[in-house]
Amino acid sequence: MVRTTKFAAPVFGLRREIDKLFEDTFGNVAAPLLSSNGWLPAVDVKETSDALLFDLEMPGVAEDRLEITCEGGVLAISGEKSAVKKEGDEGKWHIVERTFGSFRRSFQLPTNVHEDKIEATLTNGVLHLRVPKMELPKPKKIEVKASTK
Repeated sequence: MVRTTKFAAPVFGLRREIDKLFEDTFGNVAAPLLSSNGWLPAVDVKETSDALLFDLEMPGVAEDRLEITCEGGVLAISGEKSAVKKEGDEGKWHIVERTFGSFRRSFQLPTNVHEDKIEATLTNGVLHLRVPKMELPKPKKIEVKASTK
């Protein structure tokens, strides 16, 4: 049971004003988690000596609903998380915080990667991408010869 008092309305109004003040000052801190369609998966990116490693949170996203492309140095991950609707489910929802819908994330890759050797696995709701790096050419030593002039 939700109880309201005559003091509740001013408190909620004050909360909205404080949120707006923070948003105007620091920007929308929730923006990285949201896209125009509703959500963006969180990502961790790590660089090792031989690869770039991407881990994206994909809870509830089936592997057949993911598309990963790499073209022109841009790694793009897109997909869709479907809302779960149960037939014959009666009752009324009180809180719905999980987000659903399509998403797209893209990352500019450095030039020293093997775009054709990218590996992707989906394990326990986390998409793991391994982007192997090419070995950079070693500097060529140029011999200096003495001149007789």
